Amino acid sequence: MNDSKAKNNLSTDSQHPKLGYCLRCGGVLHVSEMSQCPRCQFQFNPDNPQTYATNREKFQCLEWWLPGFCLSVVVGVVSYAILVFLGEMSEALFIAVPLAIGAMLGFTVRLGSSLFAVIAMGFVMIAAILSVVLVIVMTNLAGIFCGVTLSIIFLAPVSVGVLLGILIRKCLKNTRYAQWQNLPILLIAVFPFGVQAVDNFFPHPIDIATVRTEIVLPTSASEAWKSLMFYEEVNHEPPWLLKLALPRPVRAEGSMGQVGETRRCIYENGHLTKQFTERVERRRLAFKVIEQHLHFERDVTLLDGSFQLQTLNLKQTRMTLSTRYIRHLRPAWLWEPIESKVVHTLHQHVLEGVRRKANRPEKSPPQNLSPPEYKIPSDSENSELWLALTNEFD
Repeated sequence: MNDSKAKNNLSTDSQHPKLGYCLRCGGVLHVSEMSQCPRCQFQFNPDNPQTYATNREKFQCLEWWLPGFCLSVVVGVVSYAILVFLGEMSEALFIAVPLAIGAMLGFTVRLGSSLFAVIAMGFVMIAAILSVVLVIVMTNLAGIFCGVTLSIIFLAPVSVGVLLGILIRKCLKNTRYAQWQNLPILLIAVFPFGVQAVDNFFPHPIDIATVRTEIVLPTSASEAWKSLMFYEEVNHEPPWLLKLALPRPVRAEGSMGQVGETRRCIYENGHLTKQFTERVERRRLAFKVIEQHLHFERDVTLLDGSFQLQTLNLKQTRMTLSTRYIRHLRPAWLWEPIESKVVHTLHQHVLEGVRRKANRPEKSPPQNLSPPEYKIPSDSENSELWLALTNEFD
């Protein structure tokens, strides 16, 4: 009996190695004693060496996260590009797409549940966001400023999506459904388009926003009005936010002396045409935008604007710059602070240019030069000159 037990133990030890390594998290497995990883609960078959690794050096850590990482980036880029091509700038683009990226990561990336795995998942998540945004910017689906903004906006929904993906995997892992690993991937990939299809059933009213910015100029209303006539000729350096968010102005063509006149503002990659609708000397200058080609028409449509002057005293004038535009980006609660910050920064830049022109000292007119002094010859000099001329003619 003892000999047979020893032979059975020997055959078992020869059939199952003492140590193995989990294919999901790389944890150490006592193959002869268990059929489940103690770290991540991954199931393996002790009789099938292909379900666990026998050599740690041969275990490729890229298999933990690389396939799921690539799949999430592809899903994010493709769904974003299709929704932009369809002209939709709504919740499906800015919430559903990052949710799908995170859910794909949470469902397909297998890093375990240890503290190291959580930190590693955080790095993978950030790398996925940056990769998606980089491809979007490189393919001209968004500018640099929009890319930076998307990186910040995507962070929260991607994090939530990762948690949802992990939860879905844990709930379906122990089911007997044969396609539990494939069907969720398909559903996650089409999730943004489903959200957009539902959103199309609900009409959205036109959302018009108004932004006002004011400044107190240390000058009279008359001088402030003169400076306002050249408000588009801003020469000082714009702040970094305007450099990233808006095109650089090149020149302005046209006049704004009378109501009905148009002025065309040329930018480095587009133009803007304004028609002046109201002109009250030293009080109000208003205009409407009749043509806009600045490559952010999908974000906002400019409507009109105005400058309002209010005399405070002989040496102070309050100037208020207002801009109205149609907001196309949704949800409004997400984009309103960003849009308002950009427009306020633009207003402050323009008003600062007006203030600098108003405070610029006038060049003093050139003083009248006294006429040159002519020397009147004396009588003796006149006589000598007469004699010299007489001798010359003789």
